[in-house]
Amino acid sequence: IRFEKHRIVMKAEGFEFERSPDNAFARGDRELSIGAMMAVVDSLKSVNASAMKQIEAFSLRSSGTRAPEGTGNVFPSQSAREDSLERRQILQNLIERERSMIAYNDTKINKYMVEVHKKYALPAACIVFLLVGAPLGMMARRGSFGVAASLSLGFFLFYWACLIGGEKLADRGLAAPFLGMWAANILISMLGIYLTVRSVRETGSFDWNKLRKVLPRPWLSPETETGENG
Repeated sequence: IRFEKHRIVMKAEGFEFERSPDNAFARGDRELSIGAMMAVVDSLKSVNASAMKQIEAFSLRSSGTRAPEGTGNVFPSQSAREDSLERRQILQNLIERERSMIAYNDTKINKYMVEVHKKYALPAACIVFLLVGAPLGMMARRGSFGVAASLSLGFFLFYWACLIGGEKLADRGLAAPFLGMWAANILISMLGIYLTVRSVRETGSFDWNKLRKVLPRPWLSPETETGENG
C-alpha cells in the first residue's frame, strides 16, 4: 500500500490517569527513620493511656461507683427498662474492647521498637565480629582452610539464629525488644573478649630484639649497639 498519510483511529480506554490512594506508597516500619518510628510509638502509647482511663471509668460504673470527673460520658445511653445485669454486661464488653485495642497497640509498639534497636544492633555487629575475628584468625592459622571456614560459618549461623529468634520473640511480646536485638551482640562480644584474652596470654610478650633488627642502625642508640655486640 502506497500513501502519503495514513490515519489510524484507536480507542484510548484504560489509559486515563487515576489518582493513587494516599497509602499506596506508604513506607513500612523498616523504611521509616528512627525519629518517625519513635513518633508513631509515642502516639500509640498516648492512645493506650487514654484507653486505660476509659477502662478505669467503665470499671467504676460497673461497680456502681461514680466515675471521676474529666472522663466524659463513658456510659452509653440506656433505656429505663434495662436492669443492672445488662448494664454490667455492656460495660464488660466495652472494657474487653479497650483491652483488645491496648494489646494490639502493644504489638505494634514492639514491632517498631524492634526495628529501632535493629538499626543500631546491625552496625554494632561489625565491631562485634571484628572482636571475634582477630583471635579466631590467629587460631585458624594453626589449622587448615576448612577449619577457618567452619568457624566463620558457625558464628554467622549462630548470629543469624539469635537475630531472627530474638526478633520473633520480641514481636510476640515474649522478650523485650532490646534483649531480642542485642542478645546476639552481647553473647558474641563476651566470647570475643574471652578469645582475645586467651590469645594474648598464649602469645606472650613481644620480642623487641626482632624489632631492632628491622629498624635502621642510625635509629639505635650506642648502648643498644654495644649490648648487641657484647
